[in-house]
Amino acid sequence: MSSTALDAATFNVTTAAELSAAIAASDPGDFIYLATGNYGTITIKDQSRTGAPVTLMPAAGAAPVLTGLSISGSSGFAVIGLRVSGTRHPVVGVASSSDIRLGGLRIEGAVPNKDAWDDPNSGLWIRNSQRVSISNSRITNTRTAIYMQRSDGVIVADTTIEYTREGINVAATNRLLLRRNRFQIFQPNYAVGDHADAIQFWTTNETSGSSNVVIADNYFALGGPRAVQGIFVAGAGDPESAPDLMHEKVEVRNNIYYGSARNGLRLGGVRRGFVHRNTLVASPHADLNSTTAPTEDGRTSGGLQPWVAQMRAEQGRTERNIAPLFSTEPTDHVMVDNLKLYDSKTKKGEPYEATFAARPTADIPALTAFRTLDGSLARSMGAGATPPGKAGIQSSSLSTVRQQANWYQDQFAKFDSWFSPGF
Repeated sequence: MSSTALDAATFNVTTAAELSAAIAASDPGDFIYLATGNYGTITIKDQSRTGAPVTLMPAAGAAPVLTGLSISGSSGFAVIGLRVSGTRHPVVGVASSSDIRLGGLRIEGAVPNKDAWDDPNSGLWIRNSQRVSISNSRITNTRTAIYMQRSDGVIVADTTIEYTREGINVAATNRLLLRRNRFQIFQPNYAVGDHADAIQFWTTNETSGSSNVVIADNYFALGGPRAVQGIFVAGAGDPESAPDLMHEKVEVRNNIYYGSARNGLRLGGVRRGFVHRNTLVASPHADLNSTTAPTEDGRTSGGLQPWVAQMRAEQGRTERNIAPLFSTEPTDHVMVDNLKLYDSKTKKGEPYEATFAARPTADIPALTAFRTLDGSLARSMGAGATPPGKAGIQSSSLSTVRQQANWYQDQFAKFDSWFSPGF
């Protein structure tokens, strides 16, 4: 049933059939409130709204559950505060759609038991779409958390990704913001060849790389006994042999990586890559070095000291970062005011105790552990990240989550303002 207040209608639904009917009958600005219940897989197909979105969210005090969500050929919808848990692959799919806002979701794979090895499905796919945002959400128990391809305007913000074998995969996407997310408790299976990345870019079977990308204020809390790469931008792009496949204009700033993979932060095949004020810290597992074999069941790995690297770069700049190791190619790459942290292989670099209060040793340290000390060389150089107050989910209040989802959607109109001045 529905009632009209001001210019917006309110639908209160209790079954999947009522929900589907409400979606079909809705107009821009309407609200659809879901009572407690299992609604199965919900499909929003060929439904376009202009202006204020149609918003789906729980009724007051309710805890509705979907087993899947598919949005295709549609525009102008917001899905707020719902749990989507099931065997569908992907659990949530957005295809050939635009102006979609996802906020406060809990997206779970097939078996929500904190073990990603028995979850064959992905959490969220975004393909061939424009202006899609997800914020204040949790993606857990998945094979891959997020996969996006051939889209323009995507925001992943204030989201926690955990109990997964692979994080975010990106291909041929323009105008992408990855902001203030938290990556933790990754569970790659090394025995079957997993090579886990929190964020990975690639160009396989694409005609272009990704462009206009900002990766900022994220926390890669990957200090457990598994070597998981942080940011790995890869692909076939090369300034000379494959210029069309170069990623273009990628800024990586104020991120914190803590772990034991070599590629803590690596840009490959990027034109105009700007990497600045990031902090990379080796977990104790990184000191074991790569000769340490993984356990037979594939749940652990050897480790390496992480580096900041730009390879096959063109017009790149690496500035004011803290890391055990740095690597660049070609030699005309601009590197300035970077602080080499002590690494256990060369036994060189600024001591941890002169840079932070102490060397972090926990699997998931508090963000405050990465704050540089007053009077330290790092502080005087202006090097390293300033830890955000919180990374990952910022709020569980439905009203706040909805406001923030709307706020992020507004950023697409002024996306260029997310880049550092002069970049």
